[in-house]
Amino acid sequence: MKVLLLQRYMFRHFLKSVAVLAVIALALAFIVDFVEVADRYGDRESVTTAILVGITGNRILQLVSDIVPFVILLAAVMHFSSLNRRLELVVARAGGMSVWQFVSPAIAGAFLVGVVTVLLIGPLTTYSTQWIALATGQKSAAIGERRSLWLRERNDQGTRVIGGTVEGSAPDAIYEVTVLDIGEDGRVKRRIDADRAVIEGDRMILNDVFERPIGNRMIRRDELDFATQVTPARLKPREVDPRRLALTDIPAAERDAMARGASIAPLRTRMHQLLAKPITLIVMVIFAATVAVKFERTGPVLRALAGGVAAGFLLYVVSVLSDGFGSAGLIAPAIAVWVPILVAGLMGTAFLIQREDG
Repeated sequence: MKVLLLQRYMFRHFLKSVAVLAVIALALAFIVDFVEVADRYGDRESVTTAILVGITGNRILQLVSDIVPFVILLAAVMHFSSLNRRLELVVARAGGMSVWQFVSPAIAGAFLVGVVTVLLIGPLTTYSTQWIALATGQKSAAIGERRSLWLRERNDQGTRVIGGTVEGSAPDAIYEVTVLDIGEDGRVKRRIDADRAVIEGDRMILNDVFERPIGNRMIRRDELDFATQVTPARLKPREVDPRRLALTDIPAAERDAMARGASIAPLRTRMHQLLAKPITLIVMVIFAATVAVKFERTGPVLRALAGGVAAGFLLYVVSVLSDGFGSAGLIAPAIAVWVPILVAGLMGTAFLIQREDG
């Protein structure tokens, strides 16, 4: 019972350290970023101070996932160093607690922060990004800017390729449409050129149509429609940074990428990064424990901080390089993400075990 009571105290103490560091880091980032946002959007009459604050808050939310490992690392170093200076670790050891018993509250706290970051911060960032786009008029500002679009879908007769141009960030039609019906033998069976196409339910409706069946005369039609698997969502821009996707957004993004014939390796890498986030934070706590758990009243705090930051930064660099290989498809995404984290965790665990055994 006494051990459990002490662990609860350590758990609360660790979360307080995390909260203090997080507030300081995010407040500094907010102040710096608000100046930039105000300079960029301040001249728009429709953008109020509340919207400027919202834009800045959205940008800060996007930073949370990137900075939380370092916040956890520094918070853990501060946590263990504080307990050490106040002889609380010495008391814990005298009470029969092992190193794992007083490290486990920080591990539990780090895991909790990781789960909240993945399940709450990610979707909140996606929602706030959509709100900011509407609040700043980005949707209307993009009207008039056209981009090329090519889609591919399978049907009972073979493959259909649909090309054209779309307008804005939320297009509702395809212009200058070209449709190629390709048979199972790989030969073009029919070409359709149209001035405009819209999607209604599971049908694509083309206007001002010139239909050219291969081997037959051209047919002029005012309107033509056919069944399609294309949805209005697939007309939107797809230059989405996988690093900004929430875990719940990845399945739909993968289906869209496969429908377009694009690589899903970056999306799979992002998925494993999010799933591994709580484990990454646990590894950061273990790193902090290896350099900050010293059973003495006064110790080299600066050296402990430097050692913990160096270890965490090294893991970050290795993870970034490995994730890059995974996103490029050179390494399986699961291996690229999990191997550096697990190896680092095993090394830190082995060091703590060696210290515990003397």
